[in-house]
Amino acid sequence: MVASGVRTKVYGTEFNVKAYAGNQVDVTLVEGKVAVKQAGDGSEYPLAPGENAHFAEGMAPLIEKVSVHKYIAWKEGYFYYENERIEVIVNDLKRWYDFDVVYVGSGVKDLKFELWSGRDSDIDTIMGLLTKTNKVNVRLDGRTLAAALDALGLVNLGAAVDDADRLDRADHRAGVGQAVAAQVGDGVAGLLAGVAGEGNNVDE
Repeated sequence: MVASGVRTKVYGTEFNVKAYAGNQVDVTLVEGKVAVKQAGDGSEYPLAPGENAHFAEGMAPLIEKVSVHKYIAWKEGYFYYENERIEVIVNDLKRWYDFDVVYVGSGVKDLKFELWSGRDSDIDTIMGLLTKTNKVNVRLDGRTLAAALDALGLVNLGAAVDDADRLDRADHRAGVGQAVAAQVGDGVAGLLAGVAGEGNNVDE
């Protein structure tokens, strides 16, 4: 089996392969035996049950003991996290649901959570699960998810976004006004030039 240049040799077993953007791959062994090999690398890395090999482009694999539930849950159609940083969780969510993320305040990214949810859930359901922990407040505005330690942070963010929108609209109106003024000015100048020309014709 090959995923993003990582070859997995199977010896009769249960395992999971998860490929990310940027040529990153996780190979997790549940039971049995597998060996993994990166394209262009002659070395073969055997895995023992409960081990995960993380491949990043241009680097040797990181092999470590893990909770296999997190990796196998993905194969079964679930998001599953045990004491995981919100930044890691949200990175998975934004790849799946296609949104951007903004963290409001220091320390938000380091908050840790346990989360179990089907990947067929809508993003509002998962946001609700995170908010119910009373550790973080999250809000989705369009395609941008904001996470803050308290609701005030989201209010301040919303106000900042609204201010930016108002400034954009004001700049747009100012630009239109300047263009209209320029057009009117050109028209007036043309009219005056025409009047002056007519006056000159009369004088002649």
